[in-house]
Amino acid sequence: MQNSSSSVFIIIPVYNRREITLKCLNILKGNGDLDKYHVVVVDDGSIDGTSQAIAEKYPQIIILQGDGNLWWAGAIRMGMEYACKKGAEYIIWLNDDCFPKQGTINTLLFLCNQNHNLMIGSQCIDPETTEPSYAGISTKRKFFKTLNCPPKSVIKCDALNGNLVCFHKKIVDKIGYPDSQKLPHHLADFVYTNNAFKKNFELVIHGDAISFCSKNPINVSWLYSKKSFKEHWQGLFLKKSPSYWKIQVTAYRLVFGNIGILYYFYHGFLKFLIIYFILRPLPVNIKRILKS
Repeated sequence: MQNSSSSVFIIIPVYNRREITLKCLNILKGNGDLDKYHVVVVDDGSIDGTSQAIAEKYPQIIILQGDGNLWWAGAIRMGMEYACKKGAEYIIWLNDDCFPKQGTINTLLFLCNQNHNLMIGSQCIDPETTEPSYAGISTKRKFFKTLNCPPKSVIKCDALNGNLVCFHKKIVDKIGYPDSQKLPHHLADFVYTNNAFKKNFELVIHGDAISFCSKNPINVSWLYSKKSFKEHWQGLFLKKSPSYWKIQVTAYRLVFGNIGILYYFYHGFLKFLIIYFILRPLPVNIKRILKS
């Protein structure tokens, strides 16, 4: 049984990245996805003309407006609520800096149609290095470890990066929407998808469902980072930083329970100090061995 294209909603949160957003939409157009499925762009108060440019070039796209306080989770939630009210059966998250290869979205939808208990993510590739960037997440060792999927393979995960994820509305009916109050931005995708995993839904990455997304430099290992100790330290206390300690603690607690707070301080805070005071001065070749 084929899914109806009218029941598929692709939700794209955007904010002040007009050219990147237009590139993403142009790729969807070229792939045939833009004309086949509903595309919902949630613009969280952009001031660079993003919404106007989309409306002029792609009038068929639905544009929802935020006030600048939605962030990723709030924008995704707004898009999901809209889609569900409009009768969505399949929901796709897509970040505007994630560019699906032709056929990728169709592959994800085909597999979700075969199994409504499936939440499936794309294997993201860095277009510059051709190395894996984002994919699945394992929580087996009490921290968030990235799992990458080889071509022609499918791997099971405990959580997913939210760059490109497809799932049936059945999952929303069971676990609700992302909690944009507790986790407005960073790690909201990990926690939401892990919640689905805990509710006995199956999370996987498909190695042939490729999208291109550059690895965010702020996530590069501290072993190679050129940031100073002061810059990293300040990041722990900045709300817009992915290492903001309150968000990290909240995410660890939601995934691992109250003991997750201890896991965070062990894997996050203590690791931070160890790398800077012990490992960072080591020669590069030794760092590579440690990283591997």
